[in-house]
Amino acid sequence: KQSVAERFDIILDFSQYQPGTEIILVNRAEQVSGRGPTGKLLSPGLQVLKFIVTSDAFGVDESRIPAKLRPLPDIKRPVSKKRTWKFERSGGEWVVNGQPYNRDVVSATIPEGSAEQWTIINGGGSWMHPVHIHYEEHRYLSYNGLPPEKTVGRKDVIRLDPNATVVIYMRFRDYKGLYPMHCHNVVHEDHAMMVMFKIV
Repeated sequence: KQSVAERFDIILDFSQYQPGTEIILVNRAEQVSGRGPTGKLLSPGLQVLKFIVTSDAFGVDESRIPAKLRPLPDIKRPVSKKRTWKFERSGGEWVVNGQPYNRDVVSATIPEGSAEQWTIINGGGSWMHPVHIHYEEHRYLSYNGLPPEKTVGRKDVIRLDPNATVVIYMRFRDYKGLYPMHCHNVVHEDHAMMVMFKIV
């Protein structure tokens, strides 16, 4: 057995291990509340996932990463509307734009085929909100006023750090209907930190 993983972006080449090797993914980031990791590393940490290396009996892997990947959808389509979504705590509840979730309220009606610019704000406090936008991935335009790295692709979750402001570009290309946007801290989404938007 071998313990690996100090970070989420680890790359593991399984070809260097013999068949039967067990590799354990370990989360060492201490987290004592929903506010996020404390910065302390645990030892030994919590086992999250086990990989068991098998043989190459299925043949040689001839797959290759192409020299050029599929291009990202452009962000040149004119923005038809700008919206601001503020994730915060108010009146003892977790809310978006000052309102708790109401299943009968559509907070935005958006024409199919349009593009919008959304500003997502963490309204304060020491909580980090992983904001998940359903429907389609978005592109970062800025994070706390800074442009994204050139290598940043499409995302469907925003790591909204305390007091952060994120500006994103959204395309609404397919599939009409109702979609949610919510904080992925379970206690937050279960206690009203969610909105619904509708593609028409």
